[in-house]
Amino acid sequence: MVFELTQETVRPGRLPVLLGSLQVAVRWRDGEYGTLAGSWTTEIGTLNRCITLWRYDDAVQRENVADALADAPDWQAYKESIRPELVQQSHQSLTQLRPGCDAADGNRLYEFRIYDVMPGLVSKYMSFMSEAIENREKRSLNFGFWCPSQGDPDRVIHLWAYRDFNHRLEVRRGALNDASWQTYLTRAQPILRRMRSVLMVPTDFSPLK
Repeated sequence: MVFELTQETVRPGRLPVLLGSLQVAVRWRDGEYGTLAGSWTTEIGTLNRCITLWRYDDAVQRENVADALADAPDWQAYKESIRPELVQQSHQSLTQLRPGCDAADGNRLYEFRIYDVMPGLVSKYMSFMSEAIENREKRSLNFGFWCPSQGDPDRVIHLWAYRDFNHRLEVRRGALNDASWQTYLTRAQPILRRMRSVLMVPTDFSPLK
């Protein structure tokens, strides 16, 4: 399974315009041109940004969808409508390293964690995580681990859900007292080069919320 992570940042105060146009476009596109896995706006990180995660059966479907959207009048109308608002836009193809949950009723806070590991050690990092993930998922839901299909081969991206900010603090404090998580941290820290985090809330039309 292949995923596509899209990030669109707009001018201050124009996020509602982007979301209104995107909601209409998603209603038309979802299911026919890939499946929307989730959609969020950033709360901590770069602001005025909408992040969407699309799911495809494989790389061939993603390429076919890209070609079809290039010729689809409704999608092109959406792109033209938001163009004046955009200050930054990116699209990244992701390969799934580990599947996660696909539903999270009641969770209103999501977190993308982006880890850069030492060259060639993504598989080793995932082996460390696999030994601790079962206990960690008892505290909050995980929605998958990915690495970029192109560029940044030593990057791991993972997505977590929480009820709210207080729940996130509770989970992270609890994990620090978990023996399996402490073992994971001890093993993983030497191969980690950089760690970043983006906290988000789901849009009204996000399947994950």
